[in-house]
Amino acid sequence: MALVVETGAGVTGAQTLADTAYADAYFTLRAISDWTGEDAAKEAALVRAMGYLWGLSWLGAPVKYNQPLCWPRVGVPINQGCTRSYYQDGFLMGQTYTGYWPSNEIPDAILQAQCEAALRYLAGTDMLPDLARGGQIVMKRVDIITTQYASGAPAGTRFQAVEALLRPFLKSSASVDLVRG
Repeated sequence: MALVVETGAGVTGAQTLADTAYADAYFTLRAISDWTGEDAAKEAALVRAMGYLWGLSWLGAPVKYNQPLCWPRVGVPINQGCTRSYYQDGFLMGQTYTGYWPSNEIPDAILQAQCEAALRYLAGTDMLPDLARGGQIVMKRVDIITTQYASGAPAGTRFQAVEALLRPFLKSSASVDLVRG
């Protein structure tokens, strides 16, 4: 199956932001050898990772109301001190830029987060599992081993490698969207 990759141009029928070549290069650079297997399995993991990313609360808004993926977006601020990775819009490499990400650009951190999520799917971890009773386990006993979570512990697993990459692009859980009427 050939993946339809979103480039930032609003590709019709796009299924993923990163392709297997990008993911292969990403993991090779980091000497992560767990990204192995047939291309079909890697592609399926990238598509499932895209499903995970789609469910997050992103800053800004989709460029088109009916686009298939969560990116490209408009109105996503570039955090103070964030540097662009290449010469663009008159800013030199490494120079601090503030403003908004171009609506036809998908930041590398988003592609990298998709790769990190795809790695977890390829290894058999479902990042969006069904949670029995909301996942609020009070005690779990198997033979002599007992697991008990603190009362305020989140119901699911935290994927810090993915979350760290996405933090600048996601709404805070404490934020509220206001609309003037």
